[in-house]
Amino acid sequence: MLSRELVIALLAPDRPEVALLPLARREPMNPRTCHRRLVLASQWLNWLTTHGVSSLDQVTQDHCDAYLTHRQDQGLRPAGLMATVTTLKDFGRYNDLFTTDETDQNRGCDVRSHVVSEYVEEVG
Repeated sequence: MLSRELVIALLAPDRPEVALLPLARREPMNPRTCHRRLVLASQWLNWLTTHGVSSLDQVTQDHCDAYLTHRQDQGLRPAGLMATVTTLKDFGRYNDLFTTDETDQNRGCDVRSHVVSEYVEEVG
Protein backbone atom coordinates (compact mmCIF):
# COMPACT_ATOMS: atom_id res chain seq x y z
CA MET A 1 0.00 0.00 0.00
CA LEU A 2 2.82 2.45 0.83
CA SER A 3 4.49 1.91 -2.55
CA ARG A 4 1.19 2.43 -4.33
CA GLU A 5 0.47 5.67 -2.48
CA LEU A 6 3.98 6.92 -3.24
CA VAL A 7 3.65 6.22 -6.97
CA ILE A 8 0.25 7.91 -7.13
CA ALA A 9 1.77 11.02 -5.55
CA LEU A 10 4.64 10.97 -8.06
CA LEU A 11 2.26 10.62 -10.99
CA ALA A 12 -0.23 13.24 -9.78
CA PRO A 13 1.56 16.05 -7.95
CA ASP A 14 -1.37 18.39 -8.59
CA ARG A 15 -3.66 16.42 -6.26
CA PRO A 16 -4.55 18.73 -3.35
CA GLU A 17 -3.08 16.47 -0.66
CA VAL A 18 0.21 16.22 -2.58
CA ALA A 19 0.40 19.89 -3.53
CA LEU A 20 0.40 20.85 0.17
CA LEU A 21 3.62 18.94 0.84
CA PRO A 22 6.61 21.30 0.81
CA LEU A 23 9.09 18.76 -0.58
CA ALA A 24 6.81 17.07 -3.11
CA ARG A 25 7.59 17.11 -6.82
CA ARG A 26 5.68 19.75 -8.74
CA GLU A 27 5.78 18.04 -12.14
CA PRO A 28 4.32 14.58 -12.88
CA MET A 29 6.93 11.86 -13.10
CA ASN A 30 7.26 9.77 -16.24
CA PRO A 31 5.35 6.47 -15.85
CA ARG A 32 8.50 4.44 -16.62
CA THR A 33 10.38 6.24 -13.88
CA CYS A 34 7.44 5.67 -11.54
CA HIS A 35 7.55 1.97 -12.31
CA ARG A 36 11.25 1.91 -11.42
CA ARG A 37 10.49 3.77 -8.18
CA LEU A 38 7.78 1.22 -7.42
CA VAL A 39 10.30 -1.61 -7.84
CA LEU A 40 12.88 0.18 -5.68
CA ALA A 41 10.31 1.04 -3.01
CA SER A 42 9.11 -2.57 -2.88
CA GLN A 43 12.70 -3.82 -2.52
CA TRP A 44 13.29 -1.36 0.34
CA LEU A 45 10.09 -2.29 2.15
CA ASN A 46 10.81 -6.02 1.73
CA TRP A 47 14.31 -5.53 3.11
CA LEU A 48 12.91 -3.66 6.10
CA THR A 49 10.45 -6.48 6.76
CA THR A 50 13.20 -9.11 6.68
CA HIS A 51 15.10 -6.99 9.21
CA GLY A 52 12.23 -6.83 11.67
CA VAL A 53 10.96 -3.36 10.82
CA SER A 54 7.18 -3.32 10.66
CA SER A 55 6.53 0.44 10.54
CA LEU A 56 8.24 3.37 8.86
CA ASP A 57 8.22 5.01 12.26
CA GLN A 58 10.88 2.47 13.27
CA VAL A 59 13.25 3.32 10.41
CA THR A 60 16.50 4.95 11.46
CA GLN A 61 19.47 6.31 9.57
CA ASP A 62 21.26 3.07 10.50
CA HIS A 63 18.63 1.11 8.53
CA CYS A 64 19.14 3.37 5.53
CA ASP A 65 22.91 3.06 5.68
CA ALA A 66 22.75 -0.72 6.10
CA TYR A 67 20.40 -1.05 3.13
CA LEU A 68 22.59 1.13 0.91
CA THR A 69 25.64 -0.89 1.94
CA HIS A 70 23.71 -4.08 1.15
CA ARG A 71 22.82 -2.76 -2.32
CA GLN A 72 26.41 -1.60 -2.87
CA ASP A 73 27.66 -5.08 -1.93
CA GLN A 74 25.27 -6.48 -4.55
CA GLY A 75 27.17 -4.50 -7.18
CA LEU A 76 24.81 -1.58 -7.61
CA ARG A 77 26.45 1.11 -9.73
CA PRO A 78 26.49 4.79 -8.71
CA ALA A 79 23.45 5.75 -10.82
CA GLY A 80 21.46 2.88 -9.34
CA LEU A 81 22.55 3.84 -5.85
CA MET A 82 21.40 7.42 -6.38
CA ALA A 83 18.01 6.18 -7.63
CA THR A 84 17.75 4.04 -4.51
CA VAL A 85 18.65 6.98 -2.27
CA THR A 86 16.02 9.13 -3.96
CA THR A 87 13.42 6.43 -3.43
CA LEU A 88 14.29 6.09 0.26
CA LYS A 89 14.10 9.85 0.67
CA ASP A 90 10.70 9.88 -1.04
CA PHE A 91 9.28 8.02 1.94
CA GLY A 92 10.32 10.99 4.07
CA ARG A 93 9.07 13.58 1.58
CA TYR A 94 5.64 12.02 1.18
CA ASN A 95 5.07 10.45 4.59
CA ASP A 96 2.11 12.70 5.42
CA LEU A 97 0.16 11.00 2.60
CA PHE A 98 0.57 7.44 3.80
CA THR A 99 -2.64 6.06 5.23
CA THR A 100 -1.28 2.70 6.41
CA ASP A 101 1.64 3.84 8.54
CA GLU A 102 1.82 6.65 11.08
CA THR A 103 5.21 8.26 10.53
CA ASP A 104 7.05 11.15 12.06
CA GLN A 105 7.56 13.84 9.41
CA ASN A 106 11.28 14.01 10.14
CA ARG A 107 11.83 10.32 9.38
CA GLY A 108 13.53 9.20 6.23
CA CYS A 109 17.11 8.89 5.08
CA ASP A 110 19.70 11.59 5.11
CA VAL A 111 21.40 12.12 1.77
CA ARG A 112 24.61 12.83 3.65
CA SER A 113 24.88 9.19 4.64
CA HIS A 114 28.48 7.99 4.50
CA VAL A 115 27.70 5.45 1.79
CA VAL A 116 26.01 8.03 -0.39
CA SER A 117 28.73 10.59 0.19
CA GLU A 118 31.36 8.16 -1.10
CA TYR A 119 29.42 7.70 -4.34
CA VAL A 120 28.70 11.39 -4.77
CA GLU A 121 32.43 12.09 -4.54
CA GLU A 122 33.19 9.35 -7.12
CA VAL A 123 30.50 10.48 -9.55
CA GLY A 124 30.82 14.24 -9.01
